[in-house]
Amino acid sequence: MRPLEISFEGIEKLSIIPDFDFYNLNLVLGLSLQRDNMGRAVDTYKVTLEMLYESEQSAFEVVLGFTGVRRLAVPDVCGSLYLS
Repeated sequence: MRPLEISFEGIEKLSIIPDFDFYNLNLVLGLSLQRDNMGRAVDTYKVTLEMLYESEQSAFEVVLGFTGVRRLAVPDVCGSLYLS
């Protein structure tokens, strides 16, 4: 697996991975929740997912960050955590 040491903003930056397809991004390597303290009555969270991207040509670790999350459902974890 080759580490990608560059930080990018926006989904269009995933184009640096040849033939990127979200279907190949499913094994969760890390999951992090951080509460946003905005002073509002409704709490929101920042969610960070570290995912393994594997294709026939290569493998990458991809970090996805989501802000303003109000609701999150995580499947039961029995061994490895995969997202469908």
